[in-house]
Amino acid sequence: MRLRSARHVPFALVLLAAALAGCSEGFRNTLLPTAEDGGAPPEYRLIIPEGYDVRSVDYDAALVGIASGENTSTEVSGRGVVAVYAVERATGAEVVLVYDDIASRPTPTAILRLERAGS
Repeated sequence: MRLRSARHVPFALVLLAAALAGCSEGFRNTLLPTAEDGGAPPEYRLIIPEGYDVRSVDYDAALVGIASGENTSTEVSGRGVVAVYAVERATGAEVVLVYDDIASRPTPTAILRLERAGS
């Protein structure tokens, strides 16, 4: 079973996060730190809820400039989003498990249920 309809979900989520970031003073950087030269790569853990079979995983990220202050200074931050394409074992339903702050929360922040047109 292929989840073709969900291919662009991570990109859309990052764009949404970027759009909302301009409206929010509480925007946090959630890009995952990577290894320094010669260093071991950091490892992160995702918890997949019970009852789901993973089909594929995608990581996407975007940089966002937040303008603030009277003299308008811009702070550049980033948002990282992991989308796990899965199938719910009990129902066969296709889902996307969204993780948007992996360093702080290894569980999904949203579950998107995919419905096929005409179903």
